[in-house]
Amino acid sequence: MGWAVGSDPGPTVPVTRITHPGGVEPGLDLLGLDSFCLLTRLGPDIVRRLVALGLLDVRVDRAGQWWLPIRAVGRAVRIERLRRDLGITYAATGVVLDLRDRIDELEQRGRGHRDGPGRDGPGRDGPGEEYR
Repeated sequence: MGWAVGSDPGPTVPVTRITHPGGVEPGLDLLGLDSFCLLTRLGPDIVRRLVALGLLDVRVDRAGQWWLPIRAVGRAVRIERLRRDLGITYAATGVVLDLRDRIDELEQRGRGHRDGPGRDGPGRDGPGEEYR
């Protein structure tokens, strides 16, 4: 069985969702390394490499077991898609993802500004005046 992210969802796998393994801070929804690998269809060596490069966060419990936040599943899949589809190295994907996050943040700020006070309320001078 290959360990690549593909469009085929593959078989349904049981996933153990842990909220607070021993020695890891409470309030995080975490997956064990094996479950994370099954969901992302990445091998454990690749996941370890992504962690070593600082692309994924990992929590290690008192027993030395790795736990990854559930939200990291989407990030890992995006990283692998960038590598596979665009040929971007794992090291370079960090830059690409940081830029993408920054663009998303700026777009949200822009939407908040356009949808904020003054959009249709009193004091509006005309179309686009709130941007000048």
